[in-house]
Amino acid sequence: MSKQISEEEVRRIAALARLGLTDEEVTKATADLQSVLQHFSQVQDIDTTDVPMAADASGLKNVMRKDEAEPEALAKHEVMLEAAPETKDGQVKAKAVFE
Repeated sequence: MSKQISEEEVRRIAALARLGLTDEEVTKATADLQSVLQHFSQVQDIDTTDVPMAADASGLKNVMRKDEAEPEALAKHEVMLEAAPETKDGQVKAKAVFE
């Protein structure tokens, strides 16, 4: 059996979230939240004792490359620094945007 949620609890949650709900909205939100809790209760009642744990059920792996500078990028960086009108500590120096 799922937990019942009262309109008073919905009003308290709405106040915490700084939501100004009308009486009609509180009634609808109470019914909606009760429906969600009922669905969670059904999921909670499912027997999963014979279901193996799945640490990585998706089978996906990290496809991002390591964040390392490539030799070509370093060469381009040197060319860019040589073309810049002013540099400082290996960086292009630009005029200040903010005071």
